[in-house]
Amino acid sequence: TLETISLRHGYEGQILPGPNAEVEGGYGGLVARLAEEVDVRLGHEVTRVDGRTDKEGFRVHCLTSEGPERVFVARRVIVALPLGVLKEAISSSSFFDPPLPDLIAGPISRLEMCLMNKVELRFPRRWWPPGLAGLNIATRADDLVGDQPWSHWVVESDEAAVIVCYASGRFAERVERMPDDEAAAEATALLRLAYGEEFGGVPDPIAANVTRWRSDRHARGSWTIFNAGSRGVEDVRAFWVHNRGRGESSDDGGGMRGMFFVSLLDYACVQALHTDTHNRKHVKAGEHTCDNHVRGLDIGTVHGAFLSGGLAAEELLRDVGMVHNQTT
Repeated sequence: TLETISLRHGYEGQILPGPNAEVEGGYGGLVARLAEEVDVRLGHEVTRVDGRTDKEGFRVHCLTSEGPERVFVARRVIVALPLGVLKEAISSSSFFDPPLPDLIAGPISRLEMCLMNKVELRFPRRWWPPGLAGLNIATRADDLVGDQPWSHWVVESDEAAVIVCYASGRFAERVERMPDDEAAAEATALLRLAYGEEFGGVPDPIAANVTRWRSDRHARGSWTIFNAGSRGVEDVRAFWVHNRGRGESSDDGGGMRGMFFVSLLDYACVQALHTDTHNRKHVKAGEHTCDNHVRGLDIGTVHGAFLSGGLAAEELLRDVGMVHNQTT
């Protein structure tokens, strides 16, 4: 909202030119393809990253969907957590042991996650004209700035009769608290008020889905913003300074140095990499680490998150002598 975004840093950073691209069938198929040759352990929720107990490596504690705890030990660890989850993790005295150094704990605490939710409605028929990409509805003159309900709708091009309302600002917070049926009823009433019997009238939706990213404990928000009190790109750049082993380090007895944070879409995982080196290191990535030092490394974007993961992996592999050339 206007009260939280930084006036000085709010619009720092760059973004690739051109329109947004659509992924046919949604991001799920893209993630599935990327994971085809990767050992992904679903149902493993990381509860602790311990760099003190085992001098040979980090002990990563996981609760599994089957019930018992599992512990993975590795000298190289990639931690994939969204910024919102990291903020909760650094406030806990037990998740990172030893705690993260101030060089990156500071930016994590200062940066914030914004919120955008979607209300998806499926109708028995496409009641809007063919070829329409979206619907924009004027709001009341006395609506607060940042709380403009049901004003921006996108037509799903790969679905027969689905439209999606994008909710941001205070309206997104309100949508977060609404049950699906209440959101669907309020949205439908507004559509009928706006369009009446034009296009043959608005039928009752046959299905509804509401995202609630703030309430999702594996996300805690949508993407990173430069809020009031943050240092803008300087905060983001600190992650890469730490990745490359420059700047302050924590007094951890050789343990916790440089975290690898990957926030790709809405998924989080931990992957252990065993190496022959006795050095232990963490590197980090994710949309919240995107500082534009490479073209396309754009904060708050899917392509930025994806690119940062590759760059951070190169840093890790370069550290063990497997990569020598810097990506540009």
